[in-house]
Amino acid sequence: DLRQALQQNSTWSLQPACRWRLGDARCTVDLAPFTFDDVAVTSSANPYEVTAAALVQADDYFAEGLLTWTTGDNAGTPPFKVRSFAAGVVTLAEPAIYPIEVGDEFTIVAGCHGRWDADCRDKFDNILNFGGEKDKPTRDDLISAGEV
Repeated sequence: DLRQALQQNSTWSLQPACRWRLGDARCTVDLAPFTFDDVAVTSSANPYEVTAAALVQADDYFAEGLLTWTTGDNAGTPPFKVRSFAAGVVTLAEPAIYPIEVGDEFTIVAGCHGRWDADCRDKFDNILNFGGEKDKPTRDDLISAGEV
């Protein structure tokens, strides 16, 4: 009956991390400055790791980002999530479908862990659109508030 709609949960769950996806309408970050095109593979040890000498950003810069192959056998496959990044080495969350060859090119987008300080404030300068509750108290905070 018509009362069923009133029984459905229609609110957000409180969480300390941002719930928006980087670059979406609620996040509003323009991804163009954080996107790097035509990056060439300089070596690849396995289907999970790609080394690109052109990537000199800080460690963890591309973690949680996306890598899209533009040339080589993997061109045209869906984007791959980046698990980690350090010293020019990109580690993918899933293995590449086809073997990665030196000279294959890709586009990579910086990633966001949803942290207020390290991502929204420092990396993307977007604290006004942060979609989390960074100051949400934990259960321990609530219990210890009454202690003397």
